[in-house]
This record gives sequence, structure tokens and C-alpha cells, in this order.
Amino acid sequence: MFKLPASQGPTGCTKQLRRACLFATVGLLPLGFLTGCVSYKPVPVDVGRSAVDFESRSLRDWSGTQGNWTLPKLTQAGFHFHPSLAEARAEVAVADAAVLTAGQRPNPSATFAPEYNFTTASPSPWIWGLSVDIPIETAGKRAIRVLKAQAEANAARCKLASAAHKVRNGVRMAVIDLAAADARVALLEEQRHIQEDLVKVLKDRVGAGETPHTELTTYQLALNRAALDVSAARRDAGKARATLGSALGLPAKAVTGLKPAFDLAVVNMPDNAACRSALKTHPEVLGALADYAAAEAALKLEIARQYPDLKLSNGFQWDQGDKKWQLPGLGVDLPVFHRNQGAIAEAMARRSAAAAKLTSVQARISGDISVAQASLRGAQDQAREAGKLLESERTAEEQSTKSIKAGGGDRLELLTAKVQSAAGRVSLLEAQVLEQQAAAALEDAVQPALTIEQVMMTKLKP
Repeated sequence: MFKLPASQGPTGCTKQLRRACLFATVGLLPLGFLTGCVSYKPVPVDVGRSAVDFESRSLRDWSGTQGNWTLPKLTQAGFHFHPSLAEARAEVAVADAAVLTAGQRPNPSATFAPEYNFTTASPSPWIWGLSVDIPIETAGKRAIRVLKAQAEANAARCKLASAAHKVRNGVRMAVIDLAAADARVALLEEQRHIQEDLVKVLKDRVGAGETPHTELTTYQLALNRAALDVSAARRDAGKARATLGSALGLPAKAVTGLKPAFDLAVVNMPDNAACRSALKTHPEVLGALADYAAAEAALKLEIARQYPDLKLSNGFQWDQGDKKWQLPGLGVDLPVFHRNQGAIAEAMARRSAAAAKLTSVQARISGDISVAQASLRGAQDQAREAGKLLESERTAEEQSTKSIKAGGGDRLELLTAKVQSAAGRVSLLEAQVLEQQAAAALEDAVQPALTIEQVMMTKLKP
């Protein structure tokens, strides 16, 4: 059984306990700082609940009323609902938190190291020691880390802008498709009604022996094709409506009955100045530039790490009744085997890769803009020709109408002119759709600055 030395009676034991408590208190003092720590709060993800929440989404959740759903308003709704933007905003928050982490100074460390002397117990076998180590970063590493983290945060914001443009283009394309599908259904319905009138007239003439039955068969087949075209157009309209819901980040039922206020005859496109400056202002270019800045800062950091950090040490020891203070000392890692050459070479290579990526992004954007501009010019030419053709067909229809009013026209001739005019309107519609799609593709290639840049960082409010 362990016994206290004779020199340590109750009084000596009490003194030693007091000293032990004192040193333990000093050694455990850093634990007091733990009282200000953040506590963990679990946030479980319920897949079933998130699915129910998504299915219950509605445009009323954002605007409160249905209203007049213009393209800008639907675009803002897409910014509000689309999950890709929520993900991009979360990435920005992560990058911002990384800036805070990069700016933190390394904490000092304290070591409480009691010892027991089995050789002698006079005046006490216990040796109490406390040391504090204070790390000192050199060569401006902390400032460089912050610079690198800030560049990465800028890159995350550029990715958010690109995601917003992707949502915007998706909404615009879906609105174009839905407006075109609804207009196509209406035009084809009108064309089918004219075909029905044509068949009725021909049936009367066949019954009277004025027209051969083979001619009636031809027009009957045309009527059947018109009915089939209407069915296909309605199918496309349903698909376009579901696509719009997906582009908005909503279930398909949330856009049931929605009719966007969109004029297919009015084409909005970026101006020439925006096209010329796209190689400097495009979010992907700015993102690649931010990546290069981060690579540059990473290289600076690896170069700075050639110079070892310092460690300032100080301590106190109570040894057999002697109070010993350790004088401040400096510790340093000796760069004997390497001076961080490998990491520096990797950082240099990454910087070169970032520069090559920037050039590649600019070349791709330039090519996309050129292709989109050529496509838009071709669509505009096609729309002009379709407009001219429609004018000619309308003129023929008007002349037939005037002839009938004058008592010398033929109803079959008038209905045929109306069919051709209706077909011309469908052709013009298709040309307008191509023009709208080409303009949207050009805007997506240019990605001009959004007028709602300030609200892209946070969830939109009604």
C-alpha cells in the first residue's frame, strides 16, 4: 500500500493538495473558453417531407396573386423557386465562411505536465509544470490565405450569376415554346375549320355532279391531316407547359392554365455593345479570372511556406519546492530536406492551367456568340420572307372576297385562299419562333448583366 513520507503529515498533504489544485486550475484555464463555443444542432433531412413541400409549391406562394405573367415576372419567379439557385447561394455562403476561416489566427496551446519523483520525496515528490506555446506565422501567410479565399468566393458568385442566367434562359425558352404552342393550336384550329367548310362545299358540288369525287378525296385527306396537326399541337402545348413548370422549379400542376403575356412578334436581344464586351463581362470569364486569382494566391502561399513559422514557448515549473521559470524560447522547423519545391511547382502548374482555362472560356464564348448571331440573322431573314409571303396570300384572299361581294367570285376559290392564308400565318409563326429562340440563344451566349443582380444573393421576397 502506498504511504505518505513521514515528512508529509496532514498539514503537508493539505499544502500539496492546494498546490495541485492551483496548478490544475491554471492548466485547465483554457477550458473556460469552451463556454463560448457553438453547440451542435442536428438538422435532419426528411426526403418525404421535401417531396410533399415541392408538390405543394405554387406561384401564389411568391406573388400572392396570379397577376399578369410577363417574362420578367416569370423570370423572377424562377429565381425564387429554382433549386439550382438555392444550391449556388449555399456555395456562396460556404465560400464566404472560408474567408472567415482563412483570416483566423492560430490559437496558442497550453500544456499541463505533472511529474512524480520516485528518487526523492523531500520536500515533495511532485513536480508541477505548465508551458504555453504561441505560434507565429511568417511571410504574410495569413493575408495570402485571405486573398485566396476571397478570390474563391468571387468565383462562387460568378457561378451563381451563371446559374441565374441558365434559369433565365430556361424560363425564356419555355415561355417561347408555350406561347408558340398555344398560338399554333389556335391557328391550326382555324385552318381545320376552313378545311371543313371546303369539304362541305365540295360535297355539295359532288352531289350536284359539278366536281369529281377524286377532288373531294384530296380535300378530305387534307382535313384529316389538319385534325392530326391540331392534336399534335395540343400535345406540344401540354409538354411546353410542363417544361415551363420545370424551368421555374415548380410542379407541372402549378402552371396549369397559365398563359404568359408574351408577344412572339417582339424580339428582345442584347445590343452590339454587350456582345462586344462579353469577353470581359461574361460571368464565366469573370469566374475563370477569379480562379486565376485564386491560383496566383495559392502560388504566393506556397512560396511563403518556404519560410518556416515560429513557435514562442514559455513555461513555469514547481520542482521540489523550487520555482523555475522557462525563459521565452523560439522553435522553428528546419528546412533541411526540402524548401517546399514540390508544392511550389504544383502551384505554378495550376496557375498556368487557370490561365489556359481563361483563354479557352473566352474562345468558346466568342464562338457561341458568332454562331448565335449568324443563326439570328438567318431567322430574321426567314421571318421577313414569311411576312412577305403572308402579305401576298392575304392580298389573294382579299381579292377573292371582293369578287364574291361583287357577285362574280367563287366560294371554293375564296376558301382555298383562306387555307393558304392560314398556312402562311402558321409559317410566319414558325419563323417568329425561330427568331425568338435565336435571340434567346444570343442572350444566353452573351449573358449581359442582370438588372436584379442585388437580389441574386438572397431568396426573393414577394
